Amino acid sequence: MKKKKLFVKTIFFVGIFLILFFTFNKIAIKPSFDTEKKRNDKEKIVSPSPTIVLKTKEKIERSIFIPSWTLAEIDKEEIKKYCPLIYFGPKEKTNEFLDLINDQLNCQDAHFTLKVEEIKEKEEWLYQLEDLTNFLKEKQFTGWVLDLEISGLLSSQSQEKINQMVEVFYQQGKKVNFKSYIAIYGDFFYRKRGYDLPFLVENSDGIMVMAYDFSKTYGQPGPNFPFSGREKYGYDFQMMIDDFLHFVPKEKLTIIFGMYGYDWQVDEKKRPFTQAKALTLNQIKSKFLSSGIEIIDKDAIQKKGKEFFCAIDNCLIARDQMAKEVEINYTIASDQPDENGVYRIDYHVVWFEDEESVNIKTEYLKEKGINKISFWAISYF
Repeated sequence: MKKKKLFVKTIFFVGIFLILFFTFNKIAIKPSFDTEKKRNDKEKIVSPSPTIVLKTKEKIERSIFIPSWTLAEIDKEEIKKYCPLIYFGPKEKTNEFLDLINDQLNCQDAHFTLKVEEIKEKEEWLYQLEDLTNFLKEKQFTGWVLDLEISGLLSSQSQEKINQMVEVFYQQGKKVNFKSYIAIYGDFFYRKRGYDLPFLVENSDGIMVMAYDFSKTYGQPGPNFPFSGREKYGYDFQMMIDDFLHFVPKEKLTIIFGMYGYDWQVDEKKRPFTQAKALTLNQIKSKFLSSGIEIIDKDAIQKKGKEFFCAIDNCLIARDQMAKEVEINYTIASDQPDENGVYRIDYHVVWFEDEESVNIKTEYLKEKGINKISFWAISYF
């Protein structure tokens, strides 16, 4: 009997102990779990993995710039692939642009580009903007792109004047229900452009990054904008994207690809003699690939820099494994001697962006959650 009572008491106390133990642990452990869950949820929002981005990301939006000098040679069917359609050129040719796109309106968004190369006072912009707004509304444009191409170092005073201009455009855009975008150089961070980027982000509907012209026409031959290889080129596309994402929400970013290249005349050590000549991608294909043998194929990156066939003599073509763009080296031998009786040989280097390098860069943008790209320009490729 005593043993039975002892057993019951033991069971009773063990039960009380277990109840207290689990109650205590529930209180002690649950806040920790909730904090971890919230932290993980926050990390998923702030910094989603590439897998999550690819599953939830919308289809890539592709816009295109339509310069006035290309209007006569545009394939109307080609326009249907893009939206918005962004006109670049004088007001006097907007009717030609609108006539071109009027029967293509799967896209309802037509934007006007205003290139800004000099700093003006706020009052000048206000006067100019009134006239421009009335004109664009009459022509049924839906937005504008402020193309900031002010070169040189900017003082704090200059920066303030640019901010005033940007704010004027943004506020006016909101009044007339226009979208306001700002286009800036892709080498913004690398070459320390003096714009106030946080202010531009706040006072615009989006930032368009010109991911081209990294290698300048008056400088050393190089890629339009190298995908990787910052140790060789000083900077690259991947670093540029990371830099911009520190200041610009991915939803407000559009990356513009330049579908062209440059031809530098150089010496034996690839030092340029003169300013490089611009060539559209179509011109490059016509000159160097006229045989119909394409160098732009999906297996190019796996070929470890193997040289491709070139349609002209004394020419080598290869896709750079870091830049992911294509480099052409060729020579032109004169069939007549110069004044010193020497048969001259001119050395040339061409670098250009093509569909394959754009595909590689676009896949990287997808991983970063960026779903808007644009092209400079129609009929160039």
